[in-house]
Amino acid sequence: MAIWFTDYSDLDLNQGYVGLDKHLEIEFLELGEDYLRAKMPVNENTKQPMGLLHGGASCVLAESVASFAAFLCIDPKLKTVVGLNLYASHLKSAKSGFVFGKAKPKHIGKSTSVWEVEITNVPEPRVRGDVGARAGPITLHAGAARRRHPGQVHLSRPPAGVPSVVRLCL
Repeated sequence: MAIWFTDYSDLDLNQGYVGLDKHLEIEFLELGEDYLRAKMPVNENTKQPMGLLHGGASCVLAESVASFAAFLCIDPKLKTVVGLNLYASHLKSAKSGFVFGKAKPKHIGKSTSVWEVEITNVPEPRVRGDVGARAGPITLHAGAARRRHPGQVHLSRPPAGVPSVVRLCL
């Protein structure tokens, strides 16, 4: 059984392609039963001065794929999703080509979800050595959104006892 709020089989995953995701050319590839996959090029927009993939770009990929996946699990008329904290460990470098991020849930609750994102330099890792970075767990808060002014969204605070932290380990 799929984890998604509704049947998104006909969804154009790259519709509404804006902001940092657009600038870094992040492309969402596949929505599986319990995961979302995306790719990002290793190019002049995503490299650091030494010619390697910038750690911040890896974090953006992980945050984007986990946040989008969490968003697809909630009723967008009632809630929205925000990331709260990011922690990253980079295990392998990339100099060219693409990196691929795959977000899978560790826990999906009423107001918080925890996601693990694995970033590799191959479309589907076949052996343990293919993994370049690991992101997990990522905790996302799904808060009810209220409008204060036209176009402005304010998120409610997490309920008592719910950690307001997103942890992302790359």
